[in-house]
Amino acid sequence: MSQAAARIAENEAQATPLFARFARWVERQVGRSLTFLLAIAVVVLWGASGPIFGWSDTWQLVINTATTIVTFLMVFVIQNTQTRDTQAMQLNWTSLSGSMLRLVTLSLILKKCPKPMSSE
Repeated sequence: MSQAAARIAENEAQATPLFARFARWVERQVGRSLTFLLAIAVVVLWGASGPIFGWSDTWQLVINTATTIVTFLMVFVIQNTQTRDTQAMQLNWTSLSGSMLRLVTLSLILKKCPKPMSSE
């Protein structure tokens, strides 16, 4: 685990808001292949129930309402995930730039140092 990721984990462990924990849980669950298969099953069952409900407006409204609500809620989960990813990336860039600065400084110092005399 990188230092940046460790810092983020440490900060989140100290005082993680309920929504952040819930968003991480949802993120893990939605990313599973089983969840995708469940979504396909729901759509297939909804489609198969069409003849039973006579292809009514209410039957169509059910899937439209469900997908709208899920999409609306997922916007917040996705935003939370992107915010955490951006924070982690920023910490990694900060750490990397600090390391590069130290490396360049060391290189410049070594170039200015006199070379040791060879004992030939």
